[in-house]
Amino acid sequence: QFKMLDPRPDSIGSQQGLAVRNAMHRSLADCVTRPKSTLMFTRIFLALMGFMFVPFGVFALLDPQALVTAFGMTVGGPNGDYEMRGIYGGVSLAIGALCFAGVVRADSRRPALMFLITYFGGYLFARAAALLLGPPPTSVFVPFIAFEGIGLALAVAALIAHNKKERGA
Repeated sequence: QFKMLDPRPDSIGSQQGLAVRNAMHRSLADCVTRPKSTLMFTRIFLALMGFMFVPFGVFALLDPQALVTAFGMTVGGPNGDYEMRGIYGGVSLAIGALCFAGVVRADSRRPALMFLITYFGGYLFARAAALLLGPPPTSVFVPFIAFEGIGLALAVAALIAHNKKERGA
């Protein structure tokens, strides 16, 4: 037999009833608001990343010379195109696929966020090191640096929120 607890303060003693009611209220509020907003933020962020990386990857895969020309770079020969297709095309498509997997599969969210943090963090580290090792890039790279910095910050925020949700905090 199940015995229903009446959460009114006077039903099982003033302190116990109040504690039960507060616990029920907190758990209900957490189930309704925080997890949904955390989940929505994470899913929207991963979807946006997917929608940014996939077209970039397709563009790099199909026309690597147009990509490097747009950035004011030169890459020559079959090995240059081969590397551009692999690095910018293949990796970007893989990131996009992982981000979209994180949108639809709960067990892919954390790996997608961890990968984005590693990816953006690696790029930002290398760009900072490059400033110390050689001349600064032209202004064409400023949007990329901004994208990587904002992407890193949002990925870290999403991972922190995701981890709190998983711990039940």
